[in-house]
Amino acid sequence: MTPKPFVAGALKFLLPARFLVAIAWLSLASPLAAQSTNVDVPQLIAFGQANATISSLSLGSVGSLFDGNCTTLAKSNQVNPLVVTLTFSSPKSFTGSRIWFLAGNNQWSIEAADSVADLDARSGTYQLAINRASDPESAWQGGNFTSTITCRAIRLSLRRLTGDNYVHLCEWQITLEDPPVVPKLPFTITGFQGNNGNFDLTWNSDPGQWYEVQASSDLAGWSASGYQKGQETSATFTAPAPPGDRAFYRVKQINPEDRPSVTKKILVINLSPILESQGNKTLWQHLGWGDPHVLMEKYLSDITAASGGYVNWQVVAWVDLDLWPIKNDGFQYTDASYLQSWGDKATYPFHSPDLVDYDKLLDMPLAALGNKTPHEMASSGEVDEVVYWGFPYAGFAESKMVGMTAYDCNSSGHLRDSRLYVVMGLSYQRESEFALESFIHRSEAILTHVYGDWNNRPYWTTGQMLTPVVKHLWDRFTLLGPQKMTGVAVAGVGSAHFPPNADDDYQYDKSTAVNSEADSWLSFPTLSGNATSTSVSSWRVAGQADQRSYFCWWMSRLPKAPGRYVDPVNAINNGKLNNWWCYLVDMNEYAESR
Repeated sequence: MTPKPFVAGALKFLLPARFLVAIAWLSLASPLAAQSTNVDVPQLIAFGQANATISSLSLGSVGSLFDGNCTTLAKSNQVNPLVVTLTFSSPKSFTGSRIWFLAGNNQWSIEAADSVADLDARSGTYQLAINRASDPESAWQGGNFTSTITCRAIRLSLRRLTGDNYVHLCEWQITLEDPPVVPKLPFTITGFQGNNGNFDLTWNSDPGQWYEVQASSDLAGWSASGYQKGQETSATFTAPAPPGDRAFYRVKQINPEDRPSVTKKILVINLSPILESQGNKTLWQHLGWGDPHVLMEKYLSDITAASGGYVNWQVVAWVDLDLWPIKNDGFQYTDASYLQSWGDKATYPFHSPDLVDYDKLLDMPLAALGNKTPHEMASSGEVDEVVYWGFPYAGFAESKMVGMTAYDCNSSGHLRDSRLYVVMGLSYQRESEFALESFIHRSEAILTHVYGDWNNRPYWTTGQMLTPVVKHLWDRFTLLGPQKMTGVAVAGVGSAHFPPNADDDYQYDKSTAVNSEADSWLSFPTLSGNATSTSVSSWRVAGQADQRSYFCWWMSRLPKAPGRYVDPVNAINNGKLNNWWCYLVDMNEYAESR
């Protein structure tokens, strides 16, 4: 059939195939008035638009310098001066800079260039923006440059003038000049070509901005083809062709939370020592523990189901390692020493301290992945998180957040100069419900960060009654019943260790009922507050452990509605996402979860 001519949006493409394609587009929002703003370094790194390097530190990280907090500190490891270099993927125009430091008078400078090579050589595009001879501590120092400096690399050097060579830098702010206010060009498709029955679309975009691509065969009905984030000034998406003889596409700007689902990419590393003395069986085979492949499938499928299909998982790579990981103090088990301790813990206790050296694992080149390291893959966005399966006393935290602004995620944040990602440490000695427990503890930590605190945290209070405090929605969600909290008539959904009817840890099989609004959370953001009788019968699934059933019941009640919350009474809830899953698996996209 010969396609009939059709024009939409003043763009028409004739293709060698049977399609006539017209592209329509929506205009972007009007530009804001020009202003100067501080560079959001963590966000630029999260979006892959900046990198940071810093001198050797004995405390803190680059992230400590850009968290807006003058009480956090990056302290050099007897390196003087302390040098911080930021590089950007595209030129930035800076109007000024200021710093906050400790430890007496300091001399400092700001240098800029179009490349690190020019910075190092102090030639070519090199400029000295600020050179201060001696400034006192514990105050903002600096100000505007004499003129705007446009560059791709900027460097701060801070020299301590008195005392030892531990340089104390608390905060560094760089002022970015917004572009002049000019009318934006129409939002247009800038590239288009056929691709084996699909079409590659390219359009002008804003960095970090999300877009929805829609397709139609008749201009009457439109359906979403997919979602794409802009990189620098353009975005490219491969869209399937709709049925029929014509294909029309349009692209619109959206917020990240507008996506109906997300696919998160995982790197799985299975620490599975091979025991030559036991016929080359793996450790888990020899000791009769769970198959990590089976455990992983249950873990991921339970989370996807509980999220209502919002989060889907893609295992990008699975790597089996015949490896005993190195502990923080350099200790490493052998086949013989581990089996000896496992067989007789009293005589041969397991090594203490137990914590694994995360940096050694994350910076380990993996031959199966072309010698890329887990940290390289996670910081570049090739994967979104890393899951380690291991054995008892492998030394993992259940979950650990890594990145420039990493915070407590059921263990202390692991500061690295990268976007945020989570490392899960799961055990194949235990059933899949214990992996779910680790994910729920991760959820508790992230939501506590999002809402600022958690006033009804029940842990470490065995045998004690708690006085309930409900400051925000997270407090309300986790509210426990009258067995644990004084004067509570209607409980919430509970927490990882405490179902709403529990008075102590791990009471997942308790038949005592309480009134709970747990089912009301299924209709969030509408919260009726209606109470229903809640006990083990509310979550028990035949043939399934009560613990796993409870965890799936709990996760399924996490809010997953579109939009942001509007609370006319309690402002602390205002602006938070109605879909808490966004925070749990996509924390880089939202300021409150970074």
